[in-house]
Amino acid sequence: MGLFKRNPLKNINRDDVVEAIIELEKKKDEMQDDIFVREKQINQKLHRGKKSSSLSEKKLLANEVLMLQRQVKASQKRVGFMDKKIYVTEQIKMAIDDMEFAEYNNNSTVGKLFKNNRQLEKFLTDVVDMKTMADSELLEQIDMVDGIMNTYEMDENLYGEGSEINDILSLMEDDDYEIPEVQEPEARPERRVPRKREEPEKEEPLKEEDIEIIDPFKED
Repeated sequence: MGLFKRNPLKNINRDDVVEAIIELEKKKDEMQDDIFVREKQINQKLHRGKKSSSLSEKKLLANEVLMLQRQVKASQKRVGFMDKKIYVTEQIKMAIDDMEFAEYNNNSTVGKLFKNNRQLEKFLTDVVDMKTMADSELLEQIDMVDGIMNTYEMDENLYGEGSEINDILSLMEDDDYEIPEVQEPEARPERRVPRKREEPEKEEPLKEEDIEIIDPFKED
């Protein structure tokens, strides 16, 4: 793809931006599918724990549930981060569309009649402000994710009987606790790549051999 390997403020290709959006959405869908699979595994292990009569097996299952729960939370944060990246990329595509519209309007017959440098300057400034705001929001998300990940500390009781393990064991021992079923994800709409605008075909000038001269005095 190579979209962000070159200066994103110069010579941006709209097709590259659209391709980037599709790739980001595909990655997000894969993350959501992974979350669904892990939630199903958590559900199954909780059911096994409730049915098991062995405390050692319950503890083993509780450790596995805890690990899966942490993985689900981490994946959910990544999905949220991916949403921000998709948002920023869509803003870039919108800016490109706005600039292309401005260029078309400026080069059209009507646009030349009403050409105004101040209005053009204001339009370009608004586009830059919009992209700057979107970039700033993404940077805030990056700082938030880094800040959260850096505060994580290894649980010394990972294989012992920490509070989180005890909470899961309590759920397994609680006969009144009903394990919620994991809902199947909704069917996703088919993604379609926007069509490129087609340039009108230019008419070729008539050639001399294509012109037929009719003699008005010639009999049929």
